[in-house]
Amino acid sequence: MKTGMSDFGIYDYQYITRVGLHFIIRQQFENPDIVEVENKRDLKAFLHDHSQAIIIIDLSFASLSISDVIALHREFPSSHWIIFMNDAVEKVIREIDKYPFMSILLKDSPEKEIVLALEYAVKNRRFICKQVKDIIMDHKYDEIPALTHTEIEILKLLATGKTAKEISAIRFSSVHTIITHKKNIFRKLGVKNIYEATKYAYGIGLMDSIEYYI
Repeated sequence: MKTGMSDFGIYDYQYITRVGLHFIIRQQFENPDIVEVENKRDLKAFLHDHSQAIIIIDLSFASLSISDVIALHREFPSSHWIIFMNDAVEKVIREIDKYPFMSILLKDSPEKEIVLALEYAVKNRRFICKQVKDIIMDHKYDEIPALTHTEIEILKLLATGKTAKEISAIRFSSVHTIITHKKNIFRKLGVKNIYEATKYAYGIGLMDSIEYYI
């Protein structure tokens, strides 16, 4: 089903990519305004006229760096960016992951993920394709300070606002056991309360932003 009108800027030198994006965007949105840009000057001019636009860009082809994108977003804070990558380069992915206004897709992402990324962007929500998310999570799980699998699962439940009593029912454990796990989690993470633990879980990617409500 087609949704309302939106503005899209495509900055990609691959002809087949541009054609494919035009096709998918027109399938999903009513009367979208789609503009292809060829350089930073054109992109900036487009953003001046369409400050809430969704920019789909392949940084490997565009004459822009991540720093340039950050600067442009600072100037046009209502814009949303979809970084369309040829290859899942971990170093680049980890850098992009720091900035929630950038969604991440790969050129070989399935159509379903591309459509979701566009739909999320229109709602100013971030989307990261599964292949990239797996890379991010592998890295972030390596950073978790020696939490056991049980502690990680309890941390995720705590981050959704569950009480020790509710978690004990979910995990078929005593409340005392859950409280003990919670104390151990706080000690290992160096946090003092559930709020700080929740921020930590969100920060390392254990929780999607939609689940984070504190």
